[in-house]
Amino acid sequence: MAIVGTWLVGMAMIAVECRNARGEVISRISVDSFFNPVLLGVDQTDFPMLAGIDPYGDTFFNYLQVKRLLLELDVYAPEHSESAAFFAQLTDVCNEALAKPHRFLRFVGD
Repeated sequence: MAIVGTWLVGMAMIAVECRNARGEVISRISVDSFFNPVLLGVDQTDFPMLAGIDPYGDTFFNYLQVKRLLLELDVYAPEHSESAAFFAQLTDVCNEALAKPHRFLRFVGD
């Protein structure tokens, strides 16, 4: 893992998925190489959902947690404009998880 400016490169998180209750993947995106809020020291008070993403294991969010994550992204994403395209994709996957009942978000760690 290398440090470039204030960013860590070579993170462990590899994908974000929207899944249904049967475990089928509805949509999937690759994680931006600069996205790893935990290793970047995100504030747990301001961003509890982002701070709960395990970069080395899988993290699952239900619809209530996805709603909170979207609120956090509204604040967090503008501070990281170099990853704007990734945050737009992440927002789309979150909205896909909220589109129908019995869906959840999965952050796939290494």
